[in-house]
Amino acid sequence: MGRGSGNLTTILERISSTVNQSIDVLQIQELSAPTIAFPMKAMVVLGICYLITALASIIGNFMVLIAVARTPSLRTESNMYIVSLAVSDCLLVSLAAPLTLLQVSLTSWPLHTGAVSSSLCVLTGFLPVYLSFMSTFTIIC
Repeated sequence: MGRGSGNLTTILERISSTVNQSIDVLQIQELSAPTIAFPMKAMVVLGICYLITALASIIGNFMVLIAVARTPSLRTESNMYIVSLAVSDCLLVSLAAPLTLLQVSLTSWPLHTGAVSSSLCVLTGFLPVYLSFMSTFTIIC
């Protein structure tokens, strides 16, 4: 039993060593900063395009909301659908677009631990789809 248990001990030590090395590598990867997926010039252009689109969308949709709020004759049932669409578009641009830009521009998620990190990671995938469907279903109604 002495020789067999020695081989088993050696095998277990090798497995333990390999697992510990793998864990060390994963911890180092988690602590490293995410890298940008595109060249910096492309990221600046993409960021400016996102900013211009977001500002135009927010300003235009707020103009619709203000017009309906200030003009009583515009408060019809059909215009309430347009108000709902304006609200959903504002939410899409202000909440989902920045998360999408972050997701597109980085090769890995910048926050590695905690409940906030995992929630933001889930929201990055959920919000754009949910808010897009919200806009689409508003148009369909």
